[in-house]
Amino acid sequence: MSEPLAVYIHVPFCGQRCAYCHFDIKVFHPRTDRAPFIRRYLQAVTRELQTYAGRYGRRPVSSVFFGGGTPSRLGATHLGGLMTAVRRAFNLTGDCEISVEVNPEDGDPVFLQALRDMGVNRVSFGVQTFHDASLEAIKRPHDGARAMAVLKSAPRFSKGVSLDLILGLPFQTTATLRRDLDLIQAIAPQHVALYMLETDLPTPLDKLTEAPRPDEDTQADFYDMVCERLGAAGFEHYEISNFCKPGFACRHNLVYWQRGDYLGIGPAAHGQVGATATANHPRLADYCRLVEEQGRGVISEEHWTAERLRQERIIQGLRLSAGVETDLLTVEEVALLSHEPYRNLLVIGGGRLRLSARGRLLANEIFSLFIGNV
Repeated sequence: MSEPLAVYIHVPFCGQRCAYCHFDIKVFHPRTDRAPFIRRYLQAVTRELQTYAGRYGRRPVSSVFFGGGTPSRLGATHLGGLMTAVRRAFNLTGDCEISVEVNPEDGDPVFLQALRDMGVNRVSFGVQTFHDASLEAIKRPHDGARAMAVLKSAPRFSKGVSLDLILGLPFQTTATLRRDLDLIQAIAPQHVALYMLETDLPTPLDKLTEAPRPDEDTQADFYDMVCERLGAAGFEHYEISNFCKPGFACRHNLVYWQRGDYLGIGPAAHGQVGATATANHPRLADYCRLVEEQGRGVISEEHWTAERLRQERIIQGLRLSAGVETDLLTVEEVALLSHEPYRNLLVIGGGRLRLSARGRLLANEIFSLFIGNV
């Protein structure tokens, strides 16, 4: 039997644009009739799934991940329709992980129970912080109290509840982060995904000059604090930015980091099967047009060389606490990494290469060594 696939489905719809967001999303004007846009999107995703099913022969699927955007904006009926389309296109394994990203404002008990009823067994809440001043600055549509209420009342999902936490937010301080971590410990989710606020691309947040933000050194201290506190609370630091209770690592994301095969479905989605990497058109209308014309929304397709695949396996594998096998490295690379300034950033032993605690903070410097023109 073929190795299982992972399926990522991108849902581009949002209730509003958050101040830090630079993605192509669809925010409807209050007077806009949403139905035609949603209907066309659902038809395109269904057809794209069918196209890949024809290509890969109903290859088994071990994880399905609805990301965004804000998947919960689609509502339970439409998400259920997409799950039906996935099941018609592919054979889901018996223990398939099915994840949906949910914003706290959408997380009422009726909706969450509907997700469970359609087979969803993992949810990820976009909390970001419980600090109201920070949430207001980044224009999140919920406040800390709403996030707490949703997380406390959420039903059990067999493969866990995750929440997102962002470092580098406006008005974030040691005290506000400490309170966030106190609340996380009280809520006791099975998984926490940690993000650094991205500042490389322009966003509306750039105009918020009066809101103080922690500098890079402070963010590094915050990262250390999160690692220490979550570790003490029984979380495994299984990837640079991800923490889980034992047995609750995100299987879908592990496919990315372990260089497994995955399909990217929907606008802006990326996929990789074997040596072929695809990227879908980011704009909803253009994505739908491409699917209607050719069965897929692909705007670019690359065929990676064996050397490029080796480099990517190292870069992605080093994100994991388990690291990578040293057999993947060339003799020259092993020699280079054994000297300063890399010696303190890596741990080599037992046939594996891992990032040290300091190396996690400076991971991009290590990754850059394995990015070549191939």
